[in-house]
Amino acid sequence: MVGLKARLRYSFILLLLFGAQLRAQDCKWIPTDVNPQTLDSLTVIPSTITFPNNKEVLFDFDLKTNSIQFPNITLDSIYICYRTLPFDLHTPKANRTLAIYDSTALFKDALQYQESLVIPKREEVFKTSNIARTGSISRRVSFGNRQDVFVNSTLNFQMEGQLSDDVNIRAVITDQNVPFQPEGNTQQLQDFDNVFIELYNENWSLKAGDVVLKHTESNFLRYYKNVQGGQFKTKYKMSNGFQAETSAAGSVARGRFASVAVDPLEGVQGPYRVRGPSNERFVIILAGSEKVFIDGKQLTRGYDQDYVIDYNLAEITFTNRVVITQFTRIRADYEFVDQNYSRFIFQAAHQQSNEMFSFGLHYYSEKDNKARPLAFDLSQEEKRILANAGDDLSNAFTSRVDSVAFNADKVLY
Repeated sequence: MVGLKARLRYSFILLLLFGAQLRAQDCKWIPTDVNPQTLDSLTVIPSTITFPNNKEVLFDFDLKTNSIQFPNITLDSIYICYRTLPFDLHTPKANRTLAIYDSTALFKDALQYQESLVIPKREEVFKTSNIARTGSISRRVSFGNRQDVFVNSTLNFQMEGQLSDDVNIRAVITDQNVPFQPEGNTQQLQDFDNVFIELYNENWSLKAGDVVLKHTESNFLRYYKNVQGGQFKTKYKMSNGFQAETSAAGSVARGRFASVAVDPLEGVQGPYRVRGPSNERFVIILAGSEKVFIDGKQLTRGYDQDYVIDYNLAEITFTNRVVITQFTRIRADYEFVDQNYSRFIFQAAHQQSNEMFSFGLHYYSEKDNKARPLAFDLSQEEKRILANAGDDLSNAFTSRVDSVAFNADKVLY
């Protein structure tokens, strides 16, 4: 039985020898006074061992330990050549050590070894021990008597940790067929469809994805925008004791800003429908972008504060802390989804200060790309009509009527 196991073992080794791709030949000088000694970190093929300078050299090679020794040799060193396999066969390998099963080792933590037995080890291509990751992915199949079979997919992934000693990472990635917004009944919102990646440390930060552009502490050029793009911020020291902060951002606006007045009703807390800037009845407000004012005073969102809001329905309901009368002035500033034109935003700011004074420079630009509407395409003739119309909208009209030839297979009116 022992001889059969040995033959099987050597047969397996021979298959590896002939089936594996051999590495290039290695040649080097080795000392002969160390017996035995490991010839290489990779498994050496015994039949390829040669001595170019000494044809008749007696040696013993142990394939199990990958070691060689010279029983009777008078030379202090010898030149040897050999080939190796592209892997290591002589080093013992095991997923778990036998020490786990040693019942006499009472000094070991039994619970720790029990967990290592139950939880399998996960192989990772890139080990990221300093990065915490969590998330979920789901697949759902829907079908019915009035619809075809289709698959819904949902991905939710969060990551935070250290990329290196000086760089941290924070990322939120979601992918949903039907994106939805959070309920506006708390002060702090978590946007479920928020996607961004941020690299940062104490001196700088780089964001990409869903970014919030917000004004500084200055009373001039105040803005708050939910955008999709990139933003870079850095803090540094200057001469004469100045502390400086510089930021720049470029993005596409997720929505368009609007400020509308809401007509109150005596003693009615809501819900009040917020219309669009052109009196649109149905608008979708971007989560967290609203500011609600009563008689010029800004209110706080929350079911235990001043109001709650339904972003999808654009409805505001006031709590009992707010008294609504027919003379109450209600105004809402918000961003709403607008898919007419692409809106590009560029923002840059520089602020520096010391113990004596402070100053800053701010730049903010937001404009439509009127040459590329999203809902339709303009022909060259239509672009010319718009250019010649100027401020007179009565001249900005074109006909979309087209003639259709007679077809006996179609019903035409």
